[in-house]
Amino acid sequence: MNRGWYFGCSFTFGAGCIPGAEYYDNYYKPGDKHWTTIVSEALSIEEINKGQNSASNMFILNSLASNIQDINSGDFVVIGMTDPSRVGFYHSNTDNSVKQMSAIAFDQVYPEGRFSRYMSEREFKAVQEYGICLQGPNEKRYESYYERIFKSYCTLLNKNNIQTYMWGFSNWTDHETITYATKAKVHDRHWSYKGHRTFAEEVLRSFNKVAL
Repeated sequence: MNRGWYFGCSFTFGAGCIPGAEYYDNYYKPGDKHWTTIVSEALSIEEINKGQNSASNMFILNSLASNIQDINSGDFVVIGMTDPSRVGFYHSNTDNSVKQMSAIAFDQVYPEGRFSRYMSEREFKAVQEYGICLQGPNEKRYESYYERIFKSYCTLLNKNNIQTYMWGFSNWTDHETITYATKAKVHDRHWSYKGHRTFAEEVLRSFNKVAL
């Protein structure tokens, strides 16, 4: 069975639309699906979702490179570039045994404890300062840099009969959000189930296929 590989950040992971999320727990209806599932079912392929919350483009690129040897002819690959101003970094988990990459957007305010469990205040400030001084002011350059790399991977995959679709963080505002769908009862900029469906239709059009 061919497979669909999905690389990206929280918009690929499905933030807000998974059990435990306020939107899911209060608004989910039978038949509501995440966009990666809609695409996979329409293409009759196995779904492999490699999305991660708070992923940077560095993380997404590493995830793609780490799995490319397992992507075969006839598979499909969808790559979602995230906000280029996110600064990727490694930190330890709570038992200090596993290293994990996350990202901080330099211009975003985070709730207390979000990263302090993994890094000191000095480290947190250093990451934010890097974003303020270097990554943020050069956002377009970083976006172009990662776009060139991802497009090179797409060219390589397409040559091996692997259809690809690449999209960017500017698409985030093109589809209905949870905040809009709930009339601001749930504040979440991620896509609602309607947003997932309309984005899935966008992806499927690129593969000359329609949703079931």
